[in-house]
Amino acid sequence: MTTDTRTPNTHANTHAADSRGTATRTAPRLPGSPPRSVQLAATWMGVQCCIGILALAFLLPMAGAYGPIPGAMLVWAGATFAFYVLIGVLAAKLSTGRRWVRRTALTVEILMLGSGALSLFTGPNIGTVVALGISTIITCYLFTRETAEYFAS
Repeated sequence: MTTDTRTPNTHANTHAADSRGTATRTAPRLPGSPPRSVQLAATWMGVQCCIGILALAFLLPMAGAYGPIPGAMLVWAGATFAFYVLIGVLAAKLSTGRRWVRRTALTVEILMLGSGALSLFTGPNIGTVVALGISTIITCYLFTRETAEYFAS
């Protein structure tokens, strides 16, 4: 009876080739752990969630300072809050590698991009620009090849 005393090659797959065939060094990744692009997308989605909920928390009291808040505004605030909670849940679920999470996150972020682009024409402000920038970053991370490969397996 023989036992295998080899040590696993922990440096396997640390080199890849870019589109020109030039070798590039990539960080080794534990099996099953999400790639850096997925981790960054999840982090940015968490930031997006926090900023959205904080902005809502500051805007509602300001609206209430001028009298009772109309019911339509409360419905809008509730829907906005639910939307940002959805973004937070998706951020937490991204590392699971489930395809539906990536598809849903891409859908939400593309909606955010469309909303931000529309807001640039209807009344741009610093919040619109920040939200559009964050959505662009997240969408780019979710469209990388390594992200697609992670969610395909």
